[in-house]
Amino acid sequence: MVTSQLYSLFGGIFLGVFFIPVIYYVFKFFIIEVKDNENVIVVKHGKLATLIKTAGPHIIWDHFLPWTKCIFVSLKKKFYIIENIHVNDVKGTTMTLDLFVEYKIKDPLKAVFQIDNYKQSMINLITHSSTAYLSHQDFEHIIKDREELCACILSDLVQDFERWGIVVENLFIKQVRIPEEVAQQIFDKIAARLNHEKAKIEEMGQIASATLSAQTEVKIAELNAKAKAQYPIAIGAAYEKLKKDQDVLCAYQKLYELSLIRPHRTIAFSGFSEHELTPDSASMMSFFSERNNEKNIPE
Repeated sequence: MVTSQLYSLFGGIFLGVFFIPVIYYVFKFFIIEVKDNENVIVVKHGKLATLIKTAGPHIIWDHFLPWTKCIFVSLKKKFYIIENIHVNDVKGTTMTLDLFVEYKIKDPLKAVFQIDNYKQSMINLITHSSTAYLSHQDFEHIIKDREELCACILSDLVQDFERWGIVVENLFIKQVRIPEEVAQQIFDKIAARLNHEKAKIEEMGQIASATLSAQTEVKIAELNAKAKAQYPIAIGAAYEKLKKDQDVLCAYQKLYELSLIRPHRTIAFSGFSEHELTPDSASMMSFFSERNNEKNIPE
């Protein structure tokens, strides 16, 4: 009796351990798991059956059968880098671009049924539009205003992407590459422009320096002229004060006359009265005296 009960117990445990995984895998055939930010399109016999938007497990009894197909569509934000887009600008400069595209699926039904391969179609459309738009721009404009140009390109593609159920949130030029010979030409052009600006600045500096120097000389000449004009005015004012005291004026004039005498170059006669020798006679006597002295000098 006890033995049969033990056998029954162990048999039940064995059958439970065996059948639970079997049951799980059997039910797994009928259950699909929908994740967050994900939709599942159920297609039966080539036609849309249902669109599952709620995250979690869902039972579809015939999803493992050949005429039923479950398409999992992620709604998360994605990015893609479109590399090696060849563009010739308006001047014929050849360059190669890499575009960074950030997008997400807004309408899974349109993305799956409106177009065969939405990702490749999106890449082809962006590549074609970028090439056509940038070919009318200058190379320098492409380098300086990448964001503005990408915004213009993206604005022209909004309706096409909306028709496919796709939203492209960001588009910008990631990298610009040019051939070596073109880069050398650009560098030479920039160097020539820098030299031209340098020469222009130097010339402007020289002109400004010469102008400032001329203005300074004019100002100095004006100040010198004013200073020289003040001297006779001051002398005149001093004489006017001296005239008030005749004794002081006579003494000053006497001193001034004596200051003009140079002893080593001039013989001056001063102080003769009317009955004494005149200055001319004294000068003649001095002249003959010097001649006599020269004759008496021994050779």
